[in-house]
Parts: sequence; C-alpha cells; structure tokens
Amino acid sequence: MRQQDSVPSLLQNGDGTSYARQRTSRRIGLGLSLLCVAIGLATLILGWLFDLDVFKRIQPGYPAMVPETALCVIAGGVAIHGRLARKLRIVPALLAGFIWLIVLVGLSRVFHPLAMGNGATRDAMSLATAGASLTLATGLLAMCLPNAFGRHTITLLGTLGITISAVPMLGYLFNADALFATTIYTEMALHTAITLFLLNLALLLAQPNKGWVRTILADQIGGEMIRHLIPVIVTGPITFTMTALIASRHDIFNPDMRAAILTYIMIATTFAAAVIFARQSNAGQIEADAVRRKLREIERAHKEQQIATLRSQHAEGLGKLVGGVAHDFNNTLAVIMGNLQLFDEDPDDDKHKEYLQAAINAARQGADLTSQLLAYGRKSMLNPVEARSEDLIDSAMRMFSRLRPANLALSVEIRERNAIVHVDGTGFQQALLNLLINARDAQPHGGSIHVETCVTDLNREDFLDKFPQSDLMSGRYVAIKVKDTGPGLKPEEIARVTEPFYTTKKFGDGSGLGLSVVEGFCRQSGGDLTLRCHPEGGLVATMLLPFVRTAAAPSSAPPQEAEISAAPALRILVVEDMREVGLVIARQLRRDGHEVVLADTAEEALSLLSGDYLPDLLLSDIALPGHIQGNDLVGLFAENHPTIPAILMSGYISNEVRDDLSQRFSGQVLRKPIEQSDLRRAIRRAVAR
Repeated sequence: MRQQDSVPSLLQNGDGTSYARQRTSRRIGLGLSLLCVAIGLATLILGWLFDLDVFKRIQPGYPAMVPETALCVIAGGVAIHGRLARKLRIVPALLAGFIWLIVLVGLSRVFHPLAMGNGATRDAMSLATAGASLTLATGLLAMCLPNAFGRHTITLLGTLGITISAVPMLGYLFNADALFATTIYTEMALHTAITLFLLNLALLLAQPNKGWVRTILADQIGGEMIRHLIPVIVTGPITFTMTALIASRHDIFNPDMRAAILTYIMIATTFAAAVIFARQSNAGQIEADAVRRKLREIERAHKEQQIATLRSQHAEGLGKLVGGVAHDFNNTLAVIMGNLQLFDEDPDDDKHKEYLQAAINAARQGADLTSQLLAYGRKSMLNPVEARSEDLIDSAMRMFSRLRPANLALSVEIRERNAIVHVDGTGFQQALLNLLINARDAQPHGGSIHVETCVTDLNREDFLDKFPQSDLMSGRYVAIKVKDTGPGLKPEEIARVTEPFYTTKKFGDGSGLGLSVVEGFCRQSGGDLTLRCHPEGGLVATMLLPFVRTAAAPSSAPPQEAEISAAPALRILVVEDMREVGLVIARQLRRDGHEVVLADTAEEALSLLSGDYLPDLLLSDIALPGHIQGNDLVGLFAENHPTIPAILMSGYISNEVRDDLSQRFSGQVLRKPIEQSDLRRAIRRAVAR
C-alpha cells in the first residue's frame, strides 16, 4: 500500500493530488524553464552575437530562432521560474508585458515576402511563434489573478500554446518541407517550437492541482492509468504514421499490404493500451483489496483491544464487587453469629429475645444486600403493576421524611398527575429512596432537595448525543428528577459512579451500590438513569420509566392484613435441594399444623407423586439439581393435577426461566429468604383460589 493511501490526511491534498507529487511537478517546471532560458541565451549570444549558425538553426536553409523569439523565450523562462520559486511576484507580469511588446515588434517582419527565389527562408518571427508566445505571456498575466477565472484561463492558454507548438515539432519529424509550405509555420525553427512547447507545459505545471494536469497527477487509479497510457498514446500514432510514410516513400509493399500493416499496428497499439489499462485496473483492485484487508485487520485489532479493555474493566469491577460483598456479608454474619452465641451463653432469659431479634434483623440486611446485587445485575425478581407515579413518590417521601435532617429542605413538584407507570412498587421506592439518601449525604451541612416529575417525549438520536451509553429507545417516559444543592460530581466520577462498590464517600459511609441499584431497576423496568451536574451547582439524577397512560389507578401497595394466621392443616410437598433450607421451611410449616414431606430433587418428587401420595399443595424451589427444574416440575404436576395449587420460590431467576414462568405459570413466586408471615400469606392465597 502506498504511503499516501495509508495517511491521506497528511500527504494528500483535498483534490486527490499528493503534496509530494505537486512538489515534483513544480520542480519539473523549474527545470524546464531553466532549460529554455539556457537555449534562448545560447541562441541570442552564441548564435546572433558570435554568429554561430548552428545555434540559430538546426541546419543550413532551415528557419532560425530570431533574436525577438530568443528574448521571448528568455523572458518567459525567467518569469515561470520566478513564479515557481515564489520569489518574484510582480516581475512575471512585467515580463509578460515585455513579451507582448517583443511579439508586436516581431510581427512587423512577418508580412514581408516569405521565401526567396533560391528556396531559402527569410529569418523572421512566424505567426505560430507569435501565437504560442502570446498564449504564454497572457498565461503569465493570468497568474496574477487570484480567482478561479485566472486558473481556468491558464489551463486554456497553456493547452493552446502546447497545441500550436506540438504541430511543427511533428512536422519536422515527418516532413520539414511540407511544414515550411504552411504559411503560419514557414519561419518557425525546431528549437523555437520545442522551447515554446516546454514553456507552456511549465506554465501548466505551475498549478498542478488544476485542469487536466490535476487528472494526470492524481494519486487515484485514473491518474495512474493515464500516466501509464501516455507513452503508448504518444508513441503509437507517431510509430505507425512514420511507418506509413516510410513505406509510401520507398514504395515498400503494395498499397493494400501497407494498409494491412497499418491496420495491424493500430490494433497492436490499441491492444497495448488496453493491456496497460487492464493491468493498472487489476493492480488498483489488488491494492484496494489489500487496503480493505488492512482496514479489517485494524478494525479487528481495535475490537480485540476494546474487548480486552472491557474485560479488564469487568475484572476490576468484579474484584470490587467480590470485595464489597465479602465485607458486607462478613459484617452481617458477625452480627448473626455474635447474637446467637450470646443467646446460647447468656443465662439471662430476658435478653434472649433481644439477641434473636438482632440476629433476625442482620439476616434481613443480608437479604437486602442480595436484592441490591440482583437489581444491579438486572436479575432481581420484580412484580410490576400499573400505578400512579405520584402515589409511588409519596410513599417514598414518607419513608425519607424519617431520614431527613432538620437542616435539609425538601420540596416536591408534580407537573403531570395521574401518569401511569408499570413498575414494581417496592423496587421503585427503594430506587427513589437511594437517590434521596445520596442527595442528603452530599449536603452534610444542610441544603435542599427538589423532586420533580413530568412526562417527556424522547428521541433516541438526540438522547444518545448526551448519554451515549444508554439503551433507551424513542418514546414517552415519566421523568422523576432529584436535584440537590451539593458539590456535584466531576465528569470522571459521573462516568464511574454507577459501577458496583464505587463511591465518592469516605470509607464506611456507603457500600457504593446505591446508584448501581437505581440504574439496574430503571433498565430492568424498560427505562434508564441519567446523571448530570446542574449549571448552578449540585447533581440532577433522573429516573426515566416508560409512560403507560394518563388515568386514575389504584396504588400498587397490596392490602395489609392486621395479622397473618396459619391456613387449615394441609399436606404439603416441599422440594428443596439444600437440606438445611428445606428443614427450616418444614419446621415452620409443621408448627402451623401442616403435614410436610421433603424431597431433594424433582425426580424424587415425581417418584412420590407417581405412587399413592397426593399433596394439597406443592412448594418447590426453582433451581434444582438434575435436568428437571422447579418450573418444569410444576408444569408436569399441573398436567395431572390441575386443581392442586403450586408455589415456587427462589433466590435468583434467570431471564429464560422468567420468560417461561410468564407464559406457563400463573401462581406465586416467593423470593428467598422467606419470612414466615409471607409464607403463611402465600399459602392462604394459593388455597383460596
């Protein structure tokens, strides 16, 4: 791959011509202008001053380069060289005027008799010389024009000058006598034609990024093709024309044979040009394929680097997660074990209830921690219902009122009432409470918290411009904003603050799961969490939840029973693979008067059910060893006993199992650890159906 292809922004101009090629073009122009100046000086000094005829004309009897023409050549070469060297700005225009003056003087001799009786030509400036010189001079004047008109004029005049000069060059090659017989070329010397051709070419090379010169010098495939075809385009016609002339002059072959040979030469020339064209096209295709392969390799390497970075970040986050979980669970276990040991060792019966209650509270804290972890991983079991957003906010605000210090002002603004959302009420209250607690902790010396809710229409493209990491789709959302007047967060902190166990608080003041839980809840509910710093200071945390409709709706809070009593005695089959958990549940049920049979696997439960045993209720864990899981077990059980209720329980439900339950299971799902009152309530509901 060429260097200019690999780094086009550095080595390629906007028009497709590389800067290196432009510099080369200008160097060639400088060289051509110096060569022409040298030829003009040699003709003027050695030819006319020292009367050396070899410097005037190519051979005796042929036209000479007259002094006027030599002066025009010298002036044109100096002007182009100065322009290309960027040293002379005004002089090229002055020299162009000088050329015009010289041409006008030289033309005064053109209309004298053109030929002498002995066949020798009169030395004078030919009409073709005057024309090519004037195109050169006018092109030099056009260089002084800064606009596009000047650049287009240079291209037009330079091309015209090359055309005028090229014809006599070919005329000298094929038949000088025929050339002399043409009026406008009669007095044009060969080196006059060559120098004017080179000067007009140098004029075009002075602007290599314009006109057809740009096309030839371009780095794209078209430029490469034409550069390879130019030798064939030039030499081909010259070759077969020379062949035709030689064959005709020397009467080689008869006319028909000469026509056949000329036809073959034309075919061969065209074929050679086509081969060069095809070869260059193939080379360009191969190069393009190589570039594409290189780009794919770069893209693959970039993706691998991104994956490695994500894995590193995941490993870092996982390390923090494991460390944080271990720290919090060890604290929880220390409280449970310490209180149970005090219960066992302390002879004071009055304190036993206190020890047991402390251990139970610690166990509940451990359950709350697992709920937060599942919410962070978007794996928690939610029970979404339709509810009015203001009812959910009001419930959370009542809970927060017990945690709010006196120096913290709290305000709530409901901009659109009766906005219905489909969320888990408990999860919503926990998420909003986490935001409020964070806002409180950000203002230890007092401040204010403002809670605002509204319905907003979001466009995904506009939203991604501000929050590129979000998966939120376009639609209507209920926005619950929590604004504080604290110090806010730095951009790098906002980027990481939802990571598990990342916290800006000092050690011991927070677990670092608060915002992770909120984000997990919002995304699991079909929304998202956004964080931004307020221009006037403080942080604005916004929970975005899908808007359902505007209507009155009952609160999502279930009716509370004053006291949960045990259901009538039932035969209950408990399927639980962890023996200790199964024994605890069995003891609780037996204390309520139920008859309990305990099975460790689904296969064991099916074996019992295939016999004479038939329970009044099936209570099964979802995650069981073996091929049959709890959700499969209740499905098989319902096929044979559709009237007997079943209850499932689990500490974690995968997305696949959750989808399966939503389609095939209409019963209750309890989250471990299960409070005895919750278990009693679930049994009563199951039996009542």
